[in-house]
Amino acid sequence: RGTCDAIPWKEAELCDIDMPVFALETGGEDIMEFEFPDRGICIIGSEETGISPEARTLAMSSLGLVSIRQYGAKGSINVSAAAAILLSRWASLSDSSGKAP
Repeated sequence: RGTCDAIPWKEAELCDIDMPVFALETGGEDIMEFEFPDRGICIIGSEETGISPEARTLAMSSLGLVSIRQYGAKGSINVSAAAAILLSRWASLSDSSGKAP
């Protein structure tokens, strides 16, 4: 959380979001195949309960769900580790100008 002053962010109601939206959630498109937007919002929920039904509906009406392929017996990844994996993949596919997604 130390970067919260260095990276622009804001809190918004789901109904006020005016950008492409997708969610990191089980049952989505494989992260290696997902078409990340140039700019957008990713909703990341609890590793235990996932995202809210309203957030799922919003994501499904926009860009959908993205998932990280998992192997073995565990069915979830720690939410901070999952977010890091997603952000790394998204950043690696962004343009070379260095602009954040």
